[in-house]
Amino acid sequence: MTEPGKHLGVAGLGGLGHVAVKLGKAFGLKVTVISTSHKKESEAINKVGADYFLVSSNPEKMKDALGTMDYIIDTIATVHPLAPVA
Repeated sequence: MTEPGKHLGVAGLGGLGHVAVKLGKAFGLKVTVISTSHKKESEAINKVGADYFLVSSNPEKMKDALGTMDYIIDTIATVHPLAPVA
């Protein structure tokens, strides 16, 4: 994950999610934060530095995002589905 220009998805924006976004940006990656709602969108983009924000509860947006990321770091501490819900 050290190739500038690649695309990193970060699932979850807690403590580890913040670190993952900052590391991805430091390595020159495009970073998308993936979250269940828009509540953390402003924080992800304006404070932490993510390039994009994706709401995982929106099936259409999730379908559109399939195959667009080179890497995904999952920082969510609870059991959750890994595949998009159809």
